[in-house]
Formats: sequence, C-alpha cells, structure tokens
Amino acid sequence: MHRFFINTGFAPNRCPTALEWLSVVEKSGCKNVQITADLIDPRLPDSILDAEIESILDISRAKGINVLSAFTGAFTRVNLFGHPNHQVREYWFN
Repeated sequence: MHRFFINTGFAPNRCPTALEWLSVVEKSGCKNVQITADLIDPRLPDSILDAEIESILDISRAKGINVLSAFTGAFTRVNLFGHPNHQVREYWFN
C-alpha cells in the first residue's frame, strides 16, 4: 500500500509554527506528513524543544494528521551525524 505524504520543506520560512504548517497540510487533504528538522533546531534548550514537540503532537492529533517520518532538511543535514570529526558529530547529536 502506498501513502501520499507532504514534506514540510516548504514550512521553515513560510509557515514556521506547527499551527501554520499543519493548517496548510490539512487544507491539502493529505493526512500524512514528513517533518523537516529545519522546523526544530536541535540546539534549542530542552524546554523549548519539548514545548514545540508537544504543540506538533497536540495540533496534528486534533487535525487527524499523522507525522510519520522525518528528514534532516536543507540546513541541518550539512555535516550533521556523518561528519568525520567525532566532536562535530557529538555536538549535533547532543
């Protein structure tokens, strides 16, 4: 079975909040999303990350949208987890 997905590559500069990009997805009629890491900077404090994730979960559930996969996006993918320098890898992992 194939599923149609919308990825959120359009969102970081146009619809950066969960409510905004999930509303665009809802209007499209698509029920499956691939989220980009560009929407959530992993360097943010845990309290901010937790709040953002909770917002995404709450709004997506309310709208009946499934966030089923992720991709690293255009900015965070450069030298991220695969960087040959272990300190750089550790920085991004943390």
